[in-house]
Amino acid sequence: MRPSETSRPGPSSRFFILTFALSWALWLPLMLVSLGVIDTSLSQDALVPLALPGVLMPSVAAVIFAARRPASGGVRALLGRLLIWRVGWWWALVVLLQPAVVGLTVLLIEFLDWGEPVGVTYPASSSALLTSVVFLLIAATGEEVGWRGYALPALQSMHTPLVSSVILGLVVATWHLPYWILQDILGTYGPGYFALNYVFVLALTIQITWIFNRTRGSVLVPVVFHVVFNTLNVALLPVTSSVPAFAVLTVMECGIALPMLGSLDRRPRMTQPAT
Repeated sequence: MRPSETSRPGPSSRFFILTFALSWALWLPLMLVSLGVIDTSLSQDALVPLALPGVLMPSVAAVIFAARRPASGGVRALLGRLLIWRVGWWWALVVLLQPAVVGLTVLLIEFLDWGEPVGVTYPASSSALLTSVVFLLIAATGEEVGWRGYALPALQSMHTPLVSSVILGLVVATWHLPYWILQDILGTYGPGYFALNYVFVLALTIQITWIFNRTRGSVLVPVVFHVVFNTLNVALLPVTSSVPAFAVLTVMECGIALPMLGSLDRRPRMTQPAT
């Protein structure tokens, strides 16, 4: 191997660089507008809709890199992970785990009287709920094709699932920072909220890796997992809108991830090709 090749970033590193470049090229200017650094006529309410295409960039970057490697199956193999749906009883865990955790969090907050209780957000109509679910499905697919379809297999070709999860969780949380800031999370909740987000994302990343490696590398499974939580949190029970509730939720998610660590400290049985 030539010296120039040893210093060349790996497939996951190049993917991360492109994903950040594509998303942050959109998010950073909007973040500066939100902070008042750039003066425009845009209202705060208009910033988040303008930023939404940025959540699709992980999948765009994944498609670009997969297309460059047709010998590994290319884009067809990448998107084919979305069609792996026969995973048996794992669907029960994917669909029911987060509703159980969120519901228990809400009950604990109310029982312990920690801050304002999390109220149910009733959708304006069934069509409004359906619209939210469709949007969240598109957004989750835009992320998961990149994070789990491309990045996780590439990382697991070089590291254990545990190390891969830690790397991916830190990257995903950092990638979200401008998007969180332009939503005024910093001004509303303070810097401690960002620390909670990092721990929360890391715990969920460990859970998803554990399930991903037991469902034949299905990307559909992480997409549904992602959509179930986001639908609950955005459209029904906004548990992350309360710092005490979010803290309790994060502790519970860590408790779920903890027993998974042992099995993630060794190579998965399934082959994880780096496309």
